[in-house]
Amino acid sequence: MVHVIHLEGLEKSFGDRRILNGLSLNCDEGSTTVILGGSGVGKSVLMKHVVGLLRADVGEVQVDGVDVGRCDQQALLALRSRMGMVFQQSALFDSMTVFENVSFPIIEAARERIDPARLRERVRNALELFDLHDVDDLLPSELSGG
Repeated sequence: MVHVIHLEGLEKSFGDRRILNGLSLNCDEGSTTVILGGSGVGKSVLMKHVVGLLRADVGEVQVDGVDVGRCDQQALLALRSRMGMVFQQSALFDSMTVFENVSFPIIEAARERIDPARLRERVRNALELFDLHDVDDLLPSELSGG
């Protein structure tokens, strides 16, 4: 069985507060894994290790055989381009319009400059998936929470 995600002896503390204490986990190819737990037990901290937003104090994090803790920024970006993560709280840039928020990852992932007309089309298509129309120039604070 191929381990898509492999965690071994993962430990993370913030000051005197230990959040992860020797966590080991394998998520296998083709399987579904659910992380459940109460508030403050480390679910988000765990996921931030998987995507390389946090580095473990002790232990190993591998995704598709890549040691996330040893990745440089370029390798992390390549790895993240194959992942998706939905944050539990709003994860939009509050100083940017909806158009700028949606176009940001498209521009960041592009290997070359994107034609502005093509970018507008891709953003509109993405917004239409969620029945969002005429919101391009709004700020996140001007949208409903739903």
